[in-house]
Amino acid sequence: MKISIDISDFYLDEEDNIEQGLKDYIKKDVLQQISNSIKEKVNTQVLMEVKDIVEKNMYKDISAAIKETVATCKMQSKKERGKEVTMEEYVKECFTDTNSYNSFDDTIKKIASTFATEMKGRYDLFFASQLVAKMNDNGLLKEDIAKLLLNPPTK
Repeated sequence: MKISIDISDFYLDEEDNIEQGLKDYIKKDVLQQISNSIKEKVNTQVLMEVKDIVEKNMYKDISAAIKETVATCKMQSKKERGKEVTMEEYVKECFTDTNSYNSFDDTIKKIASTFATEMKGRYDLFFASQLVAKMNDNGLLKEDIAKLLLNPPTK
């Protein structure tokens, strides 16, 4: 086995011999690699800890600001013109007011009705496609009829 070493990469002091110079070079290189690895791990851990603390503090600050705004913010009442109410009272008015054009209750009912109709349509389509597929698997449909029923030709 023959090992060759290129010694042009490191500096030898005048009093060092080649063996001591190689040892010092290897020590410095290993220490530098270990140091870089430790720095990277420490930076990652510090970043993770700082991020966690900042997120917790932001959540607390945002929650406190929202609570303060809800408690102190004044808005025009939906029921009585010219009267200012707190945001909490305003929201209560919105949910209890059934005479208004933009009633929350009516809006929620419309959205729910639309969603229920859409889900029923999807279920019906899914049920029909499953029925056709099972009938085809059991040989109850003529050849290629299932394909036509599941994927009608486009016009």
